[in-house]
Amino acid sequence: MDVIGAELGADVREWEVLLNLKAIIKRLAWLAAQVPPLRAAVIAYFELRPYRAGEAGWNREHPYDRAHGVRTSGAVPGFLLKPGAPLDAATTPYVPAQPSIIRAALAAIPEPQHSHFLDIGCGKGRPLLIATEFGFASITGVELSPTLARIARRNAAAFLRANPQRTRIDVVTGDALAHKLPEQQLVVFLYHPFVRPLMAQFLANIEACLRASRLDLYIVYYNPVWADAFDSRANLERRYAAQFPYDAGEIGYGPDESYAVVVWQNRGNPPPKPPGIATAPVIIVSTGIRAELPREGDVNRTQQAAHQQAHRRQPYWQMTGYSAALPKACAKDRLLTFVSDTVPSVRSMSP
Repeated sequence: MDVIGAELGADVREWEVLLNLKAIIKRLAWLAAQVPPLRAAVIAYFELRPYRAGEAGWNREHPYDRAHGVRTSGAVPGFLLKPGAPLDAATTPYVPAQPSIIRAALAAIPEPQHSHFLDIGCGKGRPLLIATEFGFASITGVELSPTLARIARRNAAAFLRANPQRTRIDVVTGDALAHKLPEQQLVVFLYHPFVRPLMAQFLANIEACLRASRLDLYIVYYNPVWADAFDSRANLERRYAAQFPYDAGEIGYGPDESYAVVVWQNRGNPPPKPPGIATAPVIIVSTGIRAELPREGDVNRTQQAAHQQAHRRQPYWQMTGYSAALPKACAKDRLLTFVSDTVPSVRSMSP
């Protein structure tokens, strides 16, 4: 037991040093980003990081990028994306969505050729590119960060040069809460773009749109951490809900192996709903960060509660894509508990 305790202590000290070093590097990057000549260099580092050897998780170049000649990979911390007061409070980090999950979610939308696709917080534009596979009538992304909007436009231009028959993509730089929703059948894509108060404001805009128009509306929410806010709206109803697994070729290009998606529609929308349990409860794994739906066979409330309790705290490296570096020693499980209980969430570490 003394030997195990010594090994555990050594592992804990090693991870403490690593986590402290990461915090120092993050702080230095934040300080450099405040100096205009250095800010461009820091942004360039995060843009190019996925295209270097040895990166992990979200920070690896995704096979989708290699196949299509675009650059949608790589996480970008929120402090680099602030456009300036008073909109800085609305800024969240960028992390890329998995193509297979976007496709599975959009497959639940009937007759996309009659709909406008609107990505709120479009980031580098990966969902916009994948939306062209479905033949939407028009496609728009709205992005608060000028840095990400510029990258999204560049990706869209490169993609459409190679695929000129696909639907045109428009990228708008600005506040999504001030963006006028189009008066046509609409599919809104959300990859957890807002903190809760801003999501409430966005839902108020959606309700105003529904009152003003009889057109059908669909909301695709990838990682639906504020699902209860949608469920509480009298003029919305669930259309579809599922925990989608990554495709086999996507494993290792994100910190997880599946993601939850819930699709809402305006109440009374006539097209039949896809098969499945649309009303499956959303389990909040990490408050404000990650949501899941029960896996197949995990359908009773006792199991759901146990799952939620067991997974409420998410390890730091799981959220940042460093799972490949986990120690393989028998002390791993106790080390996970130690770090989960002592390290703040990734978002709370932003200055």
